[in-house]
Amino acid sequence: MSAALGLYRQTLKAATAFGDYNFRAYALRRARDDFRANCGAAPEATAELLAAGSAQLGKLRRMATVNGMYSTESSVIEAPPKLG
Repeated sequence: MSAALGLYRQTLKAATAFGDYNFRAYALRRARDDFRANCGAAPEATAELLAAGSAQLGKLRRMATVNGMYSTESSVIEAPPKLG
């Protein structure tokens, strides 16, 4: 259980590393949905799910690194409101 919780925290942290709002929101939503879908998994499947989650975490970290290499303008959702 604690291994799954640690993996979940690491995945959320890696998802917030994206500079682009759309990528970040998708990664967060996908992480939450995947962990919620597997929270009632059988104990026999836990090891396989943790291994798959670790592989996904590695991919997510690599994608966030590559995303950080390219600058993008902030989206309308992230831009502060213009006053006056």
